Amino acid sequence: VVKVADFGVARVKTQSGVMTAETGTYRWMAPEVIEHKPYDHKADVFSFGVVLWELLTGKV
Repeated sequence: VVKVADFGVARVKTQSGVMTAETGTYRWMAPEVIEHKPYDHKADVFSFGVVLWELLTGKV
């Protein structure tokens, strides 16, 4: 059973596409988010890749 949840962290991004808020688990965060630098949609792709890697390899 797969459950999808939004814990209130989703939001509409501004026109520039650059965000600065930090919410989430460090293990799945892109380096620029951890370093408190501006980030865009590529940080989400990085996090998805980490989760996919864990699912495929069974390594956490």
